[in-house]
Amino acid sequence: MHEYLRKNNLPDMMAQVYASIPPQQMIPADSYAALVHGQTEYLALGELPGRVPAVMIVPYPPGIPVIMPGEKFGASDCPMLRYLRMCEDFDNLFPGFETEIHGVKTATRDDRLIYQVDCVKPEVAKSP
Repeated sequence: MHEYLRKNNLPDMMAQVYASIPPQQMIPADSYAALVHGQTEYLALGELPGRVPAVMIVPYPPGIPVIMPGEKFGASDCPMLRYLRMCEDFDNLFPGFETEIHGVKTATRDDRLIYQVDCVKPEVAKSP
């Protein structure tokens, strides 16, 4: 496990994740309203670029949100999505030592654990 985290340079990756704030697409209250009214959908990591989460994503540790409801995920190679892919890979390689990330749900697809995030449907997401 330690070799995997060292190879992936976890400290630098986390610094990059927290180096910028994602752009706001809609106000948090509107993204929460979408969640309450069933206007969201669970998406796998590969489907997240450009989408708006209805929930905050909080890795633990450190327990600091990386994205808030209503903000917008970046491109597929952005630090946040690279980090989440690394954690998903880690969880598959080291069962029993899964990463704790509030706001990320897990499912099984093709005998593999996948991360999913509840996102606002595109027709509902609008600028603040």
